[in-house]
Formats: sequence, structure tokens, C-alpha cells
Amino acid sequence: MRVRKRVLIICVLILLILYTARVIVVNKNADKVPVYIYDVGETVDFGNDYVDTVEECIDGYAVQVLGYEVVDTRELYERYNMGQADEATVKNTPFYCLLKVRIYNKDCDLGEEGGLMLDRYSLTGDNYMTLVSENVFCTIYPDMPGTSFSLRKGTSMEFELPYPITRTEGCTKEDMQKKAPMLEISEFPNRKLLKAG
Repeated sequence: MRVRKRVLIICVLILLILYTARVIVVNKNADKVPVYIYDVGETVDFGNDYVDTVEECIDGYAVQVLGYEVVDTRELYERYNMGQADEATVKNTPFYCLLKVRIYNKDCDLGEEGGLMLDRYSLTGDNYMTLVSENVFCTIYPDMPGTSFSLRKGTSMEFELPYPITRTEGCTKEDMQKKAPMLEISEFPNRKLLKAG
């Protein structure tokens, strides 16, 4: 009986070592997505890059980050006449990052077939990632059809994109002021990040 247990333990250990070695080899040889980081003010083409699916490609569009502002939730509500922010809202979302961007349609003729989906482009930092608040965006820009739209070829528009920073993000207002966030516009086949400050 003891011999069987020893043989079984040795076999399990050998399988565990082989499995671990295989995982290490696969991870070491895996293709890594190239990461490109652009400075604030640079105009970056979307090209054939996308966040989740290739259908998101909007070749001909470009974006430029102009800066950012960190705003308390109450101040944001007051600034854009959004009513009174209740205590639960302020507790869960103490502040917003208003990212100032200019979006260009340099050479895209897709019309309504292809355009921007602002809710796909995340704001990232060392310990947080957040998406545009569609409700706040639509309040700031009541004439816009939402966070998905297209621009006429040869035109551009400037926006303040409202990114809520919730208490679960683990980021303080001081953290954001010390180290500027970055706008992520694509993950595949290239990851493109634009510095906000």
C-alpha cells in the first residue's frame, strides 16, 4: 500500500512539473501586443486598430487629447445644471475626470455605417480603469445622439468626456493630479494610449 501511495505521489509531482513547464514555455513564446504611448497634444490616427472586434475599426478618424480636469461630483452637477447630487451619488462617485479631446474625421466615408463609440475608450491609470458616463455626456451635450456617432469627412469636434471615478477605483483626486491618466483608444493589434497631461 505504501509503495502505491509513493508511486502515485511521484506521478502527480511529475505531472505538476510538466504542466508548469508547459505553461512557462507557452507564456514565454506568446505574442505580445505592441504598446504605443503618445504625448498630450499629439494627433493619433485610429487606423485599423480596435478595442474588442475588428468591426470597430474607424480608419480615417483621429483623436487628440488636449488635457484634463478633475472635478468634484457636486461641482460637475452644478456646472452643467444637472440638479442636486444626492449623498449616495457623491459617496459612490466622489469626482469625475473631464478629458478634453478633439476628434477628427480626416478621411472616413462610412457615414452612419462607421463612427465613434466613445463608451469603448477607457481612461486608465496605475490602479484604475473607467469608461465614459453616457448619462453625463448626454446631459453636457444634449444635441448629440449619445456616445456613438459619426462626423462628416473633413470635420472635427471638441469634447469634454466625463469619466466617473468611483470609490472602488482606488484612486484619489490627489493621485490623478500627481499622475495624469491616459486614454486607451485601442487594444488590438496595437494598444494605443494617449497621455492626458
